[in-house]
Order: sequence, then C-alpha cells, then structure tokens
Amino acid sequence: MVEPPLLEIMKYGGRRLVDEEQDEADLAMESLKLAFEVMPNAADLLRTIVKLKVTEVLKPTSKWHC
Repeated sequence: MVEPPLLEIMKYGGRRLVDEEQDEADLAMESLKLAFEVMPNAADLLRTIVKLKVTEVLKPTSKWHC
C-alpha cells in the first residue's frame, strides 16, 4: 500500500527515516505481520487442546460407574 509522504513523516515524529532506520522499521513490520498470521493457528491449536483436556476430565470412566 502506498502512503502519502506527509503520513509517513507524521508516523515517525515529524522526521523522515534514514536508510538504516527504514530498513529496521520494514523488518519490524514484516515480523509483526508474520506474527499476526500465525496467531489464529496458535489460538485454534490452544482451543483444540483445551477441548480435549476438558473432554478427558468430564468423560465418565468405567471405574467410577456402579
């Protein structure tokens, strides 16, 4: 997505980033994007594990039946 130059300046406290800072900011944004892509899968896995554990705890076993 292309942003207007003024918006870019406002993001960084009224100054433009030098090349090294821009590279660092771009790398940080890519890392953040990847983390947000992985998060839903991790949440799904956690929900699945919790469901299995709850089912295991609530499942009647033969030794408790009379």
